[in-house]
Amino acid sequence: MKIYGLISWYQESALWLAAAVTSAAKFCDHIIAVDGAYLLYPEGRARSGAEQSAIIQEVAHANGMGCTIHTPDTVWEGNEVEKRSFLFSLAETVASPNEDWYFVLDADVVLDQVPEDARDRLAATELDAAEVKMFERDDVYTDRKKAQAAMSMEWPINNFTCRCLYRAVPGLTVKGNHYTYVTPDGRKLWSNDGDQVEALNLTDLRCEHRTNFRELVRRNTQRDYYKRRDAARIETDECNRCGEQGNRVLPFDWEEEGDALSARNITVCDACYPDALQRSRDQILALGRDPDGLNYQGPTE
Repeated sequence: MKIYGLISWYQESALWLAAAVTSAAKFCDHIIAVDGAYLLYPEGRARSGAEQSAIIQEVAHANGMGCTIHTPDTVWEGNEVEKRSFLFSLAETVASPNEDWYFVLDADVVLDQVPEDARDRLAATELDAAEVKMFERDDVYTDRKKAQAAMSMEWPINNFTCRCLYRAVPGLTVKGNHYTYVTPDGRKLWSNDGDQVEALNLTDLRCEHRTNFRELVRRNTQRDYYKRRDAARIETDECNRCGEQGNRVLPFDWEEEGDALSARNITVCDACYPDALQRSRDQILALGRDPDGLNYQGPTE
């Protein structure tokens, strides 16, 4: 059994790329990386700088991993759905079907802790997905309220479960939106609608999501892309409230996990968004936390 680290990236820090690939070597045998901007990404191009591809390849080889890199000749017209679908298709050309596993990573993720028996547990399970533990630290000085709060309290680390390991099922693809992974027989290995398959608990494998430490220009560009994507309604899902077409995602059903909070993401339409957002904030208040100072980064744009 081999584990393939799947990385979708565009215009990333060489340092972050090196860190992501180096950390993946703790668990992965081979890196598969796909470059290029989404069509709606502001001023996006088909490829990043050549030095970024070189970093991925050289660091992978230095850590004893194989490496496959794809650079497109144009931007991804189907945006996230097309790019991530292609990533699975490319991995399928080298993976052993139904035996190997895909570990879906972003360039701002580093593996922090990998249990010694993680591979054995993947090899033994009959399930087709696995969930790990993800955590986020916050750069409190990017926001005045957070900075003030952090001066008078211990700022918590945000912990949450993330489903990012998938069996190499032939034909696995991304359908409708970037968070729905579907097999040819219609099973959802990942979905926000509650209809996803059971997953192996591998939450003693920990990863850090470093998105809060991105430079300001990158965060703003990312926010602009989300606004364009939502306005274009290119990713569709039913509204969790009324069943109509939804186009906004926000965290909901907040729970305490130690000193931090966790939530699941739900999709809502524009009409239901204000009420759903208020209910989400009320849940946070009921747990004794401040919604405006919460250490959580969800795709609410």
